[in-house]
Amino acid sequence: MYKIYRILTRMFSPFLPIYLKRRLEKGKEDAERLNERFGKSSIERPKGKLIWLHGASVGEVLSLQSLIAKMTEIFPQASILLTSGTVSSAKMMAEKLPPKAFHQYIPIDTPDAVESFLDHWQPDMVLWAESDLWPNMLMEIQKRQISATLINGRMSKKSCKNWKRMFGFGAEILKTFQLCLVQNENEAEHFSSIGGHNVYAVGNLKYASKPLDCHEGDFRELVRVLDERPSCLYASTHQGEEALAIRIHKRLKHRFSNNLTIIAPRHPERRQEIIDLCEAEGLKYSCRSKGEFPSMEDDVLIADTFGELGLFYRAISLVVIGGSFVPHGGQNPIEAGRLECQILYGPHMHNFVTICEDFEDVSAARRIPDEDALFEEIHHLYFNPVEGQKLSDNARRLTENKSHIIDNILQELYPVFHRAGLHEFPDI
Repeated sequence: MYKIYRILTRMFSPFLPIYLKRRLEKGKEDAERLNERFGKSSIERPKGKLIWLHGASVGEVLSLQSLIAKMTEIFPQASILLTSGTVSSAKMMAEKLPPKAFHQYIPIDTPDAVESFLDHWQPDMVLWAESDLWPNMLMEIQKRQISATLINGRMSKKSCKNWKRMFGFGAEILKTFQLCLVQNENEAEHFSSIGGHNVYAVGNLKYASKPLDCHEGDFRELVRVLDERPSCLYASTHQGEEALAIRIHKRLKHRFSNNLTIIAPRHPERRQEIIDLCEAEGLKYSCRSKGEFPSMEDDVLIADTFGELGLFYRAISLVVIGGSFVPHGGQNPIEAGRLECQILYGPHMHNFVTICEDFEDVSAARRIPDEDALFEEIHHLYFNPVEGQKLSDNARRLTENKSHIIDNILQELYPVFHRAGLHEFPDI
C-alpha cells in the first residue's frame, strides 16, 4: 500500500504548483512562504538540539502552546520547530511563540518535499499532534530513525475501521511512533487495534491550553457599549449557521428589542456572505474588521477578525459553538469554558465526543437538538441569569481541574527526551 501511495504522490508532484496556486487564490496559502510547502526554507537550521512539534491547524497548535512553553523552560538550550498547514495558525503563532521557537509550514506529502524538509531541519525528535497520518512524512521519519511520539492522538471508530481495511498499512505507519499518547481509553483501543505500540491514554492536551487573551482596552470598550444588553455569541460558525443565528435573532427581538447577536465566522473572509444576510433581512450591523464596536442601533456585530475570540468570550457570557448545527463536527468548547461562558452546542459534535461527554457529565454545557430548541434555550437563559451562572461556573471548574494534563504528558515523554539526547530536566 505504501509503495502505491508513494508512486501516486510522486506522479502528483509536477502538478503541485498548480494545486498550490489554486489554494493561494482562495487565501489558503501564504504567497511569501510558498516554498515551505515544497520543503524549502528561507531560514537556517539553528545549531544544537532541535525539537519538532506538528499540529494541523489553529486548534492543534494552540494546544501545543503550553507544551512548548514547558519545554523551553526544561530545555533552554534547545530550539523548537512548530509546523502546521494553515495560514490562520501561522499568523496566530507569529505572536505567541517564545524565543528559540519558530514556525514553518508542513510540506505537502510528496517524497521530494518531505525529503527536502527533513534534510534541511534534521530534527532530533518529533512530537506529532495531528490526527492525519501522512505516509510519506512518517515513513521517512521512520527510515531516518528519528525519535517520534504521537501526542493527543485521536481516531474515530470510522477511521479505525478504514485503517483496518488497508492490509496492515496503518500498522506500518504507526511503527514510526515509539510512543502513542492518546486522549482516552477508546482512542487507545483504536490505535492498539491497528498496530500502535506503547499506547497510553493520558487525557486531552487541549485542556492545558492557556485562556485566550485579548486587548484590555478593546475589552473595556466592548463591555461599555454592550451596557448589559442581552447578547449571544455564535463562535466559529460555518455556512448555514449564520442564517440560523439571524433567524433566531429576529424571533428574540419580539421579546428583547435591544438583543445583540455577535457572529464570529470560522473563516473571516466569509464576511460578505453575512453582510448580505443582514441586509436581506433589514438588520443593522457593524464589522469588527473595520475597528467597529456595536452601536445601540445595531442588531448584529460581525466579528470578522482573526484572533479575537478571547475578547468575545470574556465580554459575552452566552456562547453557541459553531460547526455543531451543520454536519461539520463542531468546534472546541474548552476555550469558552476556560473563560467562564455558558456553552450551548448542536447535535453535530462528533469531532469532540469525549470533550462533550466531559462537559455534559458535570452540566458544563448543553447539547441542543435543533433551531427551535436553541431559540427556547437562549430565551430561557436570558430570563434566568442565576441558572446561566451555574452553567458557566461548572465549565470553568471542569477546564481548570483538567489543566494538569500537561504534567501527565511530560511524565510519559521523559524517556523520549532521554533517547533524543535531551537529559537535563527537573522532576515534576
